[in-house]
Amino acid sequence: MPSLAAQITPTGITAPTYAEILALLQASFQAIYGSDAYIASDSQDGQLIALFASAINDANQAAIAAYNNQSPNSAQAWVCPPWSSSMGSGERLPHSRPQSGP
Repeated sequence: MPSLAAQITPTGITAPTYAEILALLQASFQAIYGSDAYIASDSQDGQLIALFASAINDANQAAIAAYNNQSPNSAQAWVCPPWSSSMGSGERLPHSRPQSGP
C-alpha cells in the first residue's frame, strides 16, 4: 500500500492529496471487510473513513508547512497588529518581506 504520510525526498516534500488518501483508506477498509461493505459518504463507516482521511491530510499539510518554513525563500511570517494583545487575540495579518534593492 502506498504511504499516506508526507514524504521528504531530495527534491522536496510531497504528500498524497485528500482524494488519494480517501481512496487508499476505502480500499484498505474493503480489503478487510469485503468489497460489499457499504462505505458511501452517507454511511457511518464512510463518514468515519472521510474523517480519518481529513485528519491525515491536515497532518500532512502541517508537515509541509513546517518543512517549507525552514527555508527563507518559502517561509511565512505572521505578525500581530499593534492593537492586539501580545498573546495574539486579534486578527493575524501576513507579514510581507521588504524588497531589497532600488
